[in-house]
Amino acid sequence: MDKRGEHAVVLGASMGGLLGARVLADFLSARRPGGSAPATVPTNAFLERVLTATEVNPVVAEQFMRITAMVDPPVRLLRPSILLRVMRARAPRNVTTPRKGMPMTNQNIEATKKGYAAFNAGDLETALSVFDDTVEWTIGGQSTISGTYRGKGELTELLAQLAQKSTSAEPKTFLADGDVVVVLTEVTSEGETSQEADVFTFGNGKVIKAQSFGDTAMQERIFGSKRVAAS
Repeated sequence: MDKRGEHAVVLGASMGGLLGARVLADFLSARRPGGSAPATVPTNAFLERVLTATEVNPVVAEQFMRITAMVDPPVRLLRPSILLRVMRARAPRNVTTPRKGMPMTNQNIEATKKGYAAFNAGDLETALSVFDDTVEWTIGGQSTISGTYRGKGELTELLAQLAQKSTSAEPKTFLADGDVVVVLTEVTSEGETSQEADVFTFGNGKVIKAQSFGDTAMQERIFGSKRVAAS
């Protein structure tokens, strides 16, 4: 593998696993007659552009995480709306640095940081304060914590379940665009650690919708599986 391929794989692994980078290469290969890519460099160059876009564009980051979590098929990255964002992406910038014209974006990032810090400190009351009363939080997979939690009452139950397993979430990167904040985190629960992406949608300064894309296999190991419970 050349340097570009190594770079793409490293970035892909840091954002949710090797699967994300390799599945794109596999998809591009499948689009060629005979199942072979035209050349390694163009494929890896495209991977690099996608991974660069995930660092500066929350929409691309969310779509990439849905693919690495096997929620969506790789073909979703070839939708015109996503491709346009990928092609427009430039070198990463520090989106947490205040810039003129982005006061609400910065407020949303600060509110998100406040929520993570409070949760990790065991302060559920403060953690819940960043959410709207009608918030909806969806977690994929088939673990016992998978599903959609509606309202602060159900969200409190979710956070309590996470706390029971000594769960912590260390934010690594914040990406923001308007009302959407994507947070790449390192989640640790009962001694196991994995990468996760949390997508928060804000309304009037509060989180009104949240989605988590993480290691569903680890979640089943730690919290149990719905499939086992149903059998």
